[in-house]
Amino acid sequence: MKFLFYKKIDSTQDVAYRLALRGEGEGTVVVSDYQTAGRGRLGRKWFASPGKSILCSLILRPNISAEQVFLITRLAAYAVKQVIEKKTDLSVYFRHPNDLLINGKKVAGMLAETRLKGEKLEFIILGIGINVNAGKKQLIEGATSLKQETGKSFSRPLLLKQILKNFEEARC
Repeated sequence: MKFLFYKKIDSTQDVAYRLALRGEGEGTVVVSDYQTAGRGRLGRKWFASPGKSILCSLILRPNISAEQVFLITRLAAYAVKQVIEKKTDLSVYFRHPNDLLINGKKVAGMLAETRLKGEKLEFIILGIGINVNAGKKQLIEGATSLKQETGKSFSRPLLLKQILKNFEEARC
């Protein structure tokens, strides 16, 4: 796995997409402390205070059909859910098609964007956003964070490492 870390960028999705277009390989992970134009599904904005969240996008080049891309999102959600539940002892609920909730509030979201070459899937950019150490004032209405729910801070790099490990194991 290759990691590219940015202190501040427009969007991990956009950077990963541009890299994939230039031929960057499977497994490249773009991570940022802050995004100025983070987004979720249907063009919704993803708000995250600097240095408080996991903001990353993976370049994937799986040999699957475009109709199967939702499986990648589900695998990512499952990997994130496993790690959060193990580290916090909280129950995490998957809300179709791509959100994770704790106590009815959004804590994480996945976003899969694709590029097709004719009928063939060329690549997927899989975005993962997790509210980790944000306080109540740093969250929008309807959102929560791991810190908000537990009162504890968490290491974002260690969480991300475990999530990516679980995701890779689930893909095999």
